[in-house]
Amino acid sequence: MTLQIPLKRSTAGPQYAGWTPRAVAREGLGSRTLAGQRVPVTGGVTLNADVYTPATPGRYPAVVSFAAYSTEWHTAGIPTGSNEIGSPPVFTDRGYCPVIVERRGMGRSGGEPGMFFAEQDVDDHEAVIAWAAEQPWCTGEVVLFGTSYYGMTQPLVAARKPPALKAFFANEICTDFVRQFQQFAGVPNSFFLALWLGANFTDARDAERMSPNRRALISRLTNGPLHPLLEKVVHRNVGTMFRRFMAATPSAWAREIYARWTFDEKSRESATIPEGSTGVLGEIDVPFTVVQNLGYFNFHQYGTYDLVENAGTPADRRWMILAPAEYDLPVFAWQGEALAFFDHVLRGTDNGYGDLPRVRYWVDGADDYATAEAFPRPTASRGGCTCPPPAPIT
Repeated sequence: MTLQIPLKRSTAGPQYAGWTPRAVAREGLGSRTLAGQRVPVTGGVTLNADVYTPATPGRYPAVVSFAAYSTEWHTAGIPTGSNEIGSPPVFTDRGYCPVIVERRGMGRSGGEPGMFFAEQDVDDHEAVIAWAAEQPWCTGEVVLFGTSYYGMTQPLVAARKPPALKAFFANEICTDFVRQFQQFAGVPNSFFLALWLGANFTDARDAERMSPNRRALISRLTNGPLHPLLEKVVHRNVGTMFRRFMAATPSAWAREIYARWTFDEKSRESATIPEGSTGVLGEIDVPFTVVQNLGYFNFHQYGTYDLVENAGTPADRRWMILAPAEYDLPVFAWQGEALAFFDHVLRGTDNGYGDLPRVRYWVDGADDYATAEAFPRPTASRGGCTCPPPAPIT
């Protein structure tokens, strides 16, 4: 039996939006890794999943993150362009099981990569939820967590109403993929697309393989005392990092998608990217929290508002956080908020989450969160809104 090196946890970045939970359901449960689990989906294909469970034996809710990417480097704490799943030991310590899945054709998953967000992806995501619920380490309850792509897939599958899905926590999402992702207000989103595809979808990136123990060893450095220094290095070299991503040559299938999106598909009618979740938000009925970084204007922004305004979830079971403009990779933010939300929804923990205002939004200058019970605010208008001074959240 190979000695398993535990991952080093990290809670870098903001964890709570203006409050502190008064209780937690469980803690101190440790972590173990079940690497390379195979999830059967249609067509005889199996997807690769890395599963992280508490070291303490038992059954726990699953936290599924459905990736567009090869996830070899993600849990090592290295600032790749898609490391947006959080830190698995943070979740296992609190009695949850992260399930990090690679979509068809990516990393160690079987099959061929098709169009992003296509029906096949949603079918597979739904199958992963059902699979996780049936595992011997799971209570049968599944929630979703993640940033960007990992968040954008959540409303799509939630609208399907999988029986095991109890809630989701999405950070920085789009809901209209033509207008918010492929294009922005009708202009091809060529800068972001070149950056995104070059960072994540190259032949070299897809061929990379890293053992669980190697990831864990690296995490001892990146998520330890050196993390503040790593953050400074990343912030000082963002431009260089972006230029390197954009200079990389994507795989042939990704280049074809880029060419179509940028040069050929100028209208919604000609778009091959799916519409997104905007048309099915009313089918969603599970509780959710959605977070938006206010610094991302021309990409992740409007999907958050669309979801909060148009989801079928009862108004008292949805929360929105508009967070300060910050940039960090890896994204370790909002794990504490998500765990408090999941404890409230799944375990009925009296931690104060149910008493929180439905909307919390950051006010520059005041350096605090203001609150509202609805969105848009009753005082809002097309010309802006009259915002009250921020009050402490209790």
